[in-house]
Amino acid sequence: MSTATQTMEQHEIIWTLTNHVVVSRSVHVVAEFGVADHIDDEVVSVKQLASACAANPDALDRVLHLLAAHGIFERHADGYRHTEASRLLCTEHPRSMVPSPA
Repeated sequence: MSTATQTMEQHEIIWTLTNHVVVSRSVHVVAEFGVADHIDDEVVSVKQLASACAANPDALDRVLHLLAAHGIFERHADGYRHTEASRLLCTEHPRSMVPSPA
């Protein structure tokens, strides 16, 4: 195996691990802002979500777009809606994965 190939493999390892951190942190941010609690069965616009969560609409859209690419939330032309995974980020879900406030 060439040095260039080995370097590329190492680059891919670091890149993959970095992406995992970004996705994980995105889940935390969405949970901290309570985004999932503002989505029902219908598509909700980013503008509505941002207003409800006191978040920047552009930043929120980027985070939700990333999570939708991983199956957390479903992206539509006019906003986002729940997937089975994103429902676990609702505080009232019986199996919620959002920590309770202390």
